[in-house]
Amino acid sequence: MMKIARYIIISVLLLGSQRAYAGNVAIDGIATASSEYYDPITGIYKTASLAIDGDPLTNWSADGISYGWLKIELNNSYLISTIVLKSLHLPVYYGHTMDYNLYSSLDDIDWDLIGSGTIIDTPQDWFDMWHVNGKNMRYIKYEVIPNHNPTAHWAHLYEIEVYPVPEPSTCFLFGFSLLGAGLIKRRASTCRSSKV
Repeated sequence: MMKIARYIIISVLLLGSQRAYAGNVAIDGIATASSEYYDPITGIYKTASLAIDGDPLTNWSADGISYGWLKIELNNSYLISTIVLKSLHLPVYYGHTMDYNLYSSLDDIDWDLIGSGTIIDTPQDWFDMWHVNGKNMRYIKYEVIPNHNPTAHWAHLYEIEVYPVPEPSTCFLFGFSLLGAGLIKRRASTCRSSKV
């Protein structure tokens, strides 16, 4: 029974670490920005940290300009699978746009362009999903390009989510521990039946 309990405990711990590792690691990061907006109506600062707080209703906003950047430093370097950018629809800004570039870096010095996109305020909430196929990174920069169009949005972002590639060794160990538990349980059942 002690061996069975030990394997069950190991299995639960490995399952927990796998879920944590496969989750959004931006939440544990540090966010900085080119500028931050203070909303005098709500008394809230639209700080960079609001773009990684896990709340889709809060957002970072630049200080009254249609360009700027938001940078995320992860708590470690990761092989990244997917980056998700999210924005919330506001009826008063219907049709407004933002052009952006998305970059990654390992050292905060040399930056690689992941891709470029356009955020368009439509009746549906917007998101862009970038699949980066296991690219190694620690820093991510979302840069809103200067836009002189009358319908240009202020530079902002509601949420950025960063998902690493699940670690294969963790998956293997989890499966192996379950197999071990099953074999020991089967052996225990066999021993009990032989005594009857």
